[in-house]
Amino acid sequence: MDIPSYKSVYGRQSSATTRSALRCHNKLFGAVTAVLATVGLLVVGAGNASAKPALHATSHITLTEEDYWGSQPQEGAFNWLFSTYEKTHPNVTITRDIVPGAELTSKVLSQAQTHTLPDIVVNDNPYVPQDWATGGFVALNSYLSKWGQWSSYLPGSQAITTVHGIVDAIQIGAVDLLMFYNKAIFAKAGITTVPTTWSQLYTDSQKIMSKVKGLTYGAISFGASSESNCSGGWQFEPWLLSAGAKLSVPDMTAPGTVAALSLWVKLVKNGLATKSVLSMCQSTNLPWLEEGSVAMIEDGTWDLATVESNHAYPSKMIGFFKMPVESPADKAGTPLGGENWEIAKNNPATEQAAWNFLEWSQQPKILLEFDNMMDYIGVRSPVYEEQASQNKALMPFVQELSGGASRTQYLGANYGTYSTDMADAIGYAILGEETPLAALQAAQKQVKETIG
Repeated sequence: MDIPSYKSVYGRQSSATTRSALRCHNKLFGAVTAVLATVGLLVVGAGNASAKPALHATSHITLTEEDYWGSQPQEGAFNWLFSTYEKTHPNVTITRDIVPGAELTSKVLSQAQTHTLPDIVVNDNPYVPQDWATGGFVALNSYLSKWGQWSSYLPGSQAITTVHGIVDAIQIGAVDLLMFYNKAIFAKAGITTVPTTWSQLYTDSQKIMSKVKGLTYGAISFGASSESNCSGGWQFEPWLLSAGAKLSVPDMTAPGTVAALSLWVKLVKNGLATKSVLSMCQSTNLPWLEEGSVAMIEDGTWDLATVESNHAYPSKMIGFFKMPVESPADKAGTPLGGENWEIAKNNPATEQAAWNFLEWSQQPKILLEFDNMMDYIGVRSPVYEEQASQNKALMPFVQELSGGASRTQYLGANYGTYSTDMADAIGYAILGEETPLAALQAAQKQVKETIG
């Protein structure tokens, strides 16, 4: 596949210019948050004058909820959760508003400004810091302290929803990234064990290319596109995490990050992966793996159900293994995806009712059913342990969760800017227009200039 030069498309004039042409809507949301903070929105809810009036005690209460899941199986999972709660709590009705994913965060920021937030918001974890900065959401610390079960959640998941010691949300479940492989191709190449280090991955890729014909997309493929919603930066994050780097602005040029990008460049340069990775999203590669056009892909939890339900390519043909690490002393890492429950500061009655629902939804039995329907891994130990027990294919995913990292722990609302600039750096380096270090240095400079 012929990939145009980044310079021919985006025409970078200097290290501080054309990277901004690839900025996705995350940057816009970050800018909106900054403006809202400037005009004083951070104090929303600090006093009762602008908040909705408190509800008097009543035999029935209606909670409003907002999320972006309008497709199956997730839409059905949410409907099941709410209807089950209403059946066991007849004094509560939950009304749901489904907002297109690209519009949810901007709508939430607008609702916070006009004091019209729904009682419950479910948003993707990179956007929670922006929601929290509005001052329109409830700190959950006192509820969690009384509940006494917060310690059963993964450290990475806790980090996602904790800002300066304040817990602002609870993750509904997680998705993570790891390697899928075609067992038949591995057998043809004479490979009997999956690679655990980068050097083993590289050697196995060479062996595969030398012994197996018809691999249109190489021995390995990953989604490195910088287009919005393709998340090349997200797909790259497990590699830098597995080399000991952090998801932070300073670590954009850390040795582990440079080494990870150098590995990707080496794989493409030596024909073990194709330049078509620059046009691939994370969902593009699975059909190629199933049909035998590539031996390994980086993919996520969400595609496990597709593999298992595909009768043409049964799951016994596809295997899974943890992200290889740079050296045996390193630990496989993955950025944690997944949405979060947030409770709005509307009035004491709805806040308490929303927490009652949230606490109920976190019971292991309920959460296990819900996360299974969502194709998510639970972030509570009783849930993900049971999932791994029920489905052995989930074991590599679960094993990686212990090394799961929050994408916003160090970046906060600046994650979107970081991710898109990182994707740009990947493109420049893979196309050979810049060295990995130079590309990362330029991306780091752009992030710093953007966030100020």
